[in-house]
Amino acid sequence: GINHFGVHVENMNSAIAMFKQRGVNISESRVSPTKAVLANITDPNGVRIELAELPPESLHRQAMERWKQ
Repeated sequence: GINHFGVHVENMNSAIAMFKQRGVNISESRVSPTKAVLANITDPNGVRIELAELPPESLHRQAMERWKQ
């Protein structure tokens, strides 16, 4: 089964605030070694939902920009 999946968000601070306002247990954000901004939610079934903001300096965003060329 699925144990985790990721969702891209444009603004991590806004996403965290929205989820907290709705009563969701969400971690504080952290910057990964790839410079992506990450936070996690665990749903009632134990599935981890990883939120990812990909700023220009993140390796993910840089790779995406190269794909466009």
